[in-house]
Amino acid sequence: MRDLFLDFETYYDSAYSLRKMTMTEYILGDKFAIHGVAAAFDDEPIQWYAGEKMNDFLADIDWANTNLICHNTVFDGAILSFIYQYTPSIYSDTMSMANYFWEGRAGLDVVAKRLGIGGKTDGLEATKGVKVGELSPEVEREFIAYAINDVDKTRKIYQLLSEHLPHRERRLIDITIRMFTQPSLTVDSDALDEYANGLTSALSDQREDTLHALEKGLAGEDFYLHEKVFSSNKRFVELLEVLGVEPPTKLRAPTKTEKEKKGFDPDVMVEVYALGKSDEGFLALLEHDSPLVRTAVEQRLAEKSRINETRARRFATISRMTGGVLPVPLKYCGASTMRWTGQDSINLQNLPSRGKDKTLRKSLQAPKGYRLVVADLSQIEPRVLAWFAGEYELLDSFASGKDIYITMHGKVFGSDYDEMLAGYKASDPYWSMRRNIAKAVVLGLGYGMGAKNFITYLKNMTKQVFALPEAEEIVRAYRAGVPGVSGFWRAGDEMIQVMVNSGYWETHGMLIQRNKIVLPSGNWLEYPNIRSYKVRDAKTGRIKTETRWGQYGERYTYGALQVENIVQAFARDVMGEMAAQIYEQVLLPDERIANLVHDEAVMVIREDRVDEVKQQVRRIMSTTPDYAPGLPVDCSIDDALTYGDAK
Repeated sequence: MRDLFLDFETYYDSAYSLRKMTMTEYILGDKFAIHGVAAAFDDEPIQWYAGEKMNDFLADIDWANTNLICHNTVFDGAILSFIYQYTPSIYSDTMSMANYFWEGRAGLDVVAKRLGIGGKTDGLEATKGVKVGELSPEVEREFIAYAINDVDKTRKIYQLLSEHLPHRERRLIDITIRMFTQPSLTVDSDALDEYANGLTSALSDQREDTLHALEKGLAGEDFYLHEKVFSSNKRFVELLEVLGVEPPTKLRAPTKTEKEKKGFDPDVMVEVYALGKSDEGFLALLEHDSPLVRTAVEQRLAEKSRINETRARRFATISRMTGGVLPVPLKYCGASTMRWTGQDSINLQNLPSRGKDKTLRKSLQAPKGYRLVVADLSQIEPRVLAWFAGEYELLDSFASGKDIYITMHGKVFGSDYDEMLAGYKASDPYWSMRRNIAKAVVLGLGYGMGAKNFITYLKNMTKQVFALPEAEEIVRAYRAGVPGVSGFWRAGDEMIQVMVNSGYWETHGMLIQRNKIVLPSGNWLEYPNIRSYKVRDAKTGRIKTETRWGQYGERYTYGALQVENIVQAFARDVMGEMAAQIYEQVLLPDERIANLVHDEAVMVIREDRVDEVKQQVRRIMSTTPDYAPGLPVDCSIDDALTYGDAK
């Protein structure tokens, strides 16, 4: 196996660039052209190839025995795959490696300087808008030097980091890149176009009805109604005021621009309007006494929540360019918990899975001769939380296959397991409702949620509205019933102080030190520049101590949030371990892990191998990792021709 370090240099201009379009649209666009490629095998001198010499160089490579290494391998690997139909044996990526080792930015210049090997050189800007073959000799010399320097820095980064990268993570980087460079999910573009057009039409009809209702209700008021009133913050605030409603507000830390250019005090919170679709004060207006207020808020939410329409059109556009398949762009270690995140204007991490509308999920299909096998770790976060918290009764319930929600109800409310199970199985309305409450408890209260937020959570689970005293009693009962969890939150507060004060502490199987929590899996959570200081609340005037962290933007943390981060990061490691094993032990060369969604693996499998693969995947995903003794794991698994039908 030979290491190939490579960097394509391509045409771009002010309108045609990766800043203006998705990667697929850029590579397969009409103006795409390659100036050349800088490349080197192993420790050999880096060479520049252009034109036919580039084509000959690429054609002579034994790709089946090549480890392709770039700083953004998704891009360079996609060029090789989409344009030349070349795929290496292994994809490696120094940007992903940097994302694994450090929280924050991972551009080539940033990473190279961080490792003390210099940065990028000038030479790219002068090529902007210049067609291939038309660079002046001077510009071309600087451009080639620029490309060669990039490959030199990529090689040095790889040499410094690769020996410290666990095998599991190396494989996960390869899997992640293949999701994009070797796409296997097919898309019904025509159906998506029809779906998107239907959403557009329905929203237009709803907007007209809303405007008509407001015009009638505001007759005689000096207020100009226009369809943009729902999308403009300023106009919507004015509408609320005309309707007699004080616009909801929230507090946030001042932005970098506000601090540096406007002179805002960094220790004084800024009060802003809370009009976002996740702002509690805004959502509370959905319960307002005035039907006009409720109607206006519902319309704004509809206008701001056009994600399904946008996704449908983007999926259709991209799949037409690729001949019917959808490249899946995931960012490896994209979140601070090392979980995958969506990127490149496409996010398959949060497609709607509940309710009647599963159009987007059903639009993702298996190619002819294959089926989608979807396997997810059952209730992995509650299991991991119970494991860290030492809640052995819950762990025994998971391990024995008992209904965890009924078990939790017994711990919190003192009910008898067998009696409740029998009532639930008999569809007794009381026990069914109580189980839904317990489900909300398990899924909602593990990370310190308070009673006010829990009311909304209960409403979603039980379809009933609980009074604040009832919600407060449930929260108190939960914290008393599972003391290990609330104890883990307190440990989270102590972890923060250890990280802030450059201490050293071993607890719950983890090592806590300055800026970092090392997990039992060997991976870690990083909190660069973590610090605590006093903050005056601009609205109440009270002074409180807060902890913030972040190298490029401030984020808050506290004990229960630390617990959430730990649980999610550890669950990610368990899922990643299993995905790597599935890839190496189960899949054939033409089969793929097509997507990873937190606790779920979506696989494209030959039709005649589905039963065999499901059996092997179940074995892997029901086996506790060596670094998590006593953690009971299990999986659910299904197959279908579409993602929506398999999940």
